[in-house]
Amino acid sequence: MLKDRGTIKWTSLMLPEHVQMLKELWAEDDYQVRPVLDDQLLDEINRQMNYAVQKNKNVRLMVHLNGQQQMFVGKIQQRLNEQSIILQLSDGRKKKINIDTIVDFFTDFDL
Repeated sequence: MLKDRGTIKWTSLMLPEHVQMLKELWAEDDYQVRPVLDDQLLDEINRQMNYAVQKNKNVRLMVHLNGQQQMFVGKIQQRLNEQSIILQLSDGRKKKINIDTIVDFFTDFDL
Protein backbone atom coordinates (compact mmCIF):
# COMPACT_ATOMS: atom_id res chain seq x y z
CA MET A 1 0.00 0.00 0.00
CA LEU A 2 1.29 3.47 -0.89
CA LYS A 3 2.12 5.65 2.12
CA ASP A 4 1.87 9.31 1.17
CA ARG A 5 3.81 11.94 3.11
CA GLY A 6 1.43 14.79 2.22
CA THR A 7 3.06 18.17 1.65
CA ILE A 8 6.31 17.10 3.34
CA LYS A 9 7.59 15.63 0.07
CA TRP A 10 7.10 18.97 -1.71
CA THR A 11 8.82 21.23 0.84
CA SER A 12 12.23 20.69 -0.75
CA LEU A 13 10.85 22.27 -3.95
CA MET A 14 9.33 25.27 -2.12
CA LEU A 15 10.86 28.55 -1.16
CA PRO A 16 11.31 29.12 2.60
CA GLU A 17 8.73 31.92 2.40
CA HIS A 18 6.14 29.49 1.06
CA VAL A 19 6.90 26.95 3.79
CA GLN A 20 6.49 29.71 6.41
CA MET A 21 3.16 30.77 4.87
CA LEU A 22 1.92 27.16 4.98
CA LYS A 23 2.89 26.86 8.66
CA GLU A 24 0.99 30.08 9.42
CA LEU A 25 -2.08 28.78 7.57
CA TRP A 26 -1.98 25.51 9.53
CA ALA A 27 -1.65 27.46 12.79
CA GLU A 28 -4.75 29.49 11.86
CA ASP A 29 -6.67 26.24 11.33
CA ASP A 30 -5.87 25.19 14.91
CA TYR A 31 -6.89 28.56 16.42
CA GLN A 32 -9.80 28.31 18.87
CA VAL A 33 -11.98 31.20 19.94
CA ARG A 34 -12.16 31.70 23.70
CA PRO A 35 -15.60 30.66 24.97
CA VAL A 36 -17.69 33.31 26.71
CA LEU A 37 -18.54 32.31 30.29
CA ASP A 38 -21.73 33.51 31.92
CA ASP A 39 -21.81 35.04 35.43
CA GLN A 40 -23.21 31.90 37.02
CA LEU A 41 -20.33 29.76 35.74
CA LEU A 42 -17.79 32.39 36.81
CA ASP A 43 -19.25 32.39 40.33
CA GLU A 44 -19.09 28.59 40.43
CA ILE A 45 -15.43 28.63 39.34
CA ASN A 46 -14.65 31.24 41.99
CA ARG A 47 -16.42 29.18 44.68
CA GLN A 48 -14.59 25.99 43.69
CA MET A 49 -11.29 27.88 43.62
CA ASN A 50 -11.81 29.19 47.16
CA TYR A 51 -12.74 25.66 48.32
CA ALA A 52 -9.61 24.20 46.70
CA VAL A 53 -7.40 26.81 48.40
CA GLN A 54 -8.96 26.23 51.83
CA LYS A 55 -8.87 22.41 51.63
CA ASN A 56 -5.56 22.19 49.70
CA LYS A 57 -7.25 20.12 46.96
CA ASN A 58 -5.84 19.14 43.59
CA VAL A 59 -7.32 21.12 40.72
CA ARG A 60 -7.48 20.67 36.97
CA LEU A 61 -7.68 23.91 35.01
CA MET A 62 -8.52 24.31 31.35
CA VAL A 63 -6.91 27.58 30.27
CA HIS A 64 -7.23 29.46 26.97
CA LEU A 65 -3.80 30.79 25.89
CA ASN A 66 -2.85 32.11 22.46
CA GLY A 67 -5.81 30.56 20.70
CA GLN A 68 -5.23 27.12 22.23
CA GLN A 69 -6.73 25.41 25.26
CA GLN A 70 -4.22 23.90 27.66
CA MET A 71 -4.78 21.81 30.75
CA PHE A 72 -2.85 22.30 33.98
CA VAL A 73 -3.03 19.98 37.00
CA GLY A 74 -1.80 20.80 40.50
CA LYS A 75 -2.62 22.69 43.67
CA ILE A 76 -3.32 26.37 44.03
CA GLN A 77 -0.36 27.55 46.05
CA GLN A 78 -1.31 31.19 46.35
CA ARG A 79 -4.02 33.56 45.21
CA LEU A 80 -2.19 36.77 44.34
CA ASN A 81 -5.27 38.93 43.87
CA GLU A 82 -8.68 38.77 42.22
CA GLN A 83 -7.04 38.44 38.79
CA SER A 84 -4.30 35.81 39.14
CA ILE A 85 -3.17 32.72 41.03
CA ILE A 86 0.04 30.74 41.45
CA LEU A 87 -0.49 27.07 40.61
CA GLN A 88 1.97 24.44 41.90
CA LEU A 89 1.85 21.94 39.05
CA SER A 90 1.95 18.19 39.62
CA ASP A 91 5.42 18.01 38.05
CA GLY A 92 6.83 20.53 40.57
CA ARG A 93 6.87 23.64 38.40
CA LYS A 94 5.03 26.82 39.35
CA LYS A 95 2.77 28.63 36.89
CA LYS A 96 1.16 32.04 37.22
CA ILE A 97 -2.31 31.91 35.67
CA ASN A 98 -4.60 34.83 34.95
CA ILE A 99 -8.11 34.02 36.16
CA ASP A 100 -9.62 35.58 33.03
CA THR A 101 -8.05 32.83 30.91
CA ILE A 102 -9.68 29.94 32.84
CA VAL A 103 -12.47 28.31 30.84
CA ASP A 104 -13.08 25.25 33.03
CA PHE A 105 -12.19 24.19 36.58
CA PHE A 106 -12.38 20.81 38.36
CA THR A 107 -11.57 20.03 42.01
CA ASP A 108 -13.00 16.65 42.99
CA PHE A 109 -10.39 14.17 41.80
CA ASP A 110 -7.14 12.59 43.03
CA LEU A 111 -3.83 12.43 41.21
